[in-house]
Amino acid sequence: MFDSAVSTKNVQTVNAVSGTLVKSHPKSYFMLGHVNSRNTDSLMREYSDKVVLQVMLIGDMYLLYEVVNKNDYELRGDAE
Repeated sequence: MFDSAVSTKNVQTVNAVSGTLVKSHPKSYFMLGHVNSRNTDSLMREYSDKVVLQVMLIGDMYLLYEVVNKNDYELRGDAE
């Protein structure tokens, strides 16, 4: 018989953006940041002056945020 070994090691790496962020508030804006940055920490604080509406993972450890100021969020407008 054949004297061979079969290896079934399969490695897949995907670095692609999947999905779409759509502006959902007329006064919102988009920000890009690394997961471990001080900017991300300040956005995710409980008593932040900004509200994060949406977050999307982009590539490796980068996030795209839709952000609006807390005062503008309380006005509750529709996207233009």
